[in-house]
Amino acid sequence: AYNFAWENGRELSIVYHDGIVTRYEYGADGLRTQKTYGDTTYNYYYADGQLIRQTWGTHYIDFLYDETGSVYSIINDGTQYYFVKNLQGDVVQIRSIYGTVVVEYTYDAWGNVLSITGMYADTLGGQ
Repeated sequence: AYNFAWENGRELSIVYHDGIVTRYEYGADGLRTQKTYGDTTYNYYYADGQLIRQTWGTHYIDFLYDETGSVYSIINDGTQYYFVKNLQGDVVQIRSIYGTVVVEYTYDAWGNVLSITGMYADTLGGQ
């Protein structure tokens, strides 16, 4: 079972599940600044309200946005990947800079994820 705790009305602060505690912290603007899951702490950095970097340990992901404010690419520990989206704006593939499909998503008619496959499905795909 999951147990949740909230602060300031809408900010998720703690999740308890199967003996693991996940804690969340937020800035004055209401944006999440930190998540601690078990022994791992994730930090979130923003510019003009958009997430631009996530770090944990020595790892990082940078988020790159197009002119509409939609993420089109990420840089994960120095390696760049691009998103391929369907007409609804759902990410259907993540590709390497060489065009190799590294993650593929399938959706039902309502936009719910049915599957995540590919060589990085458990790492990039789950983020």
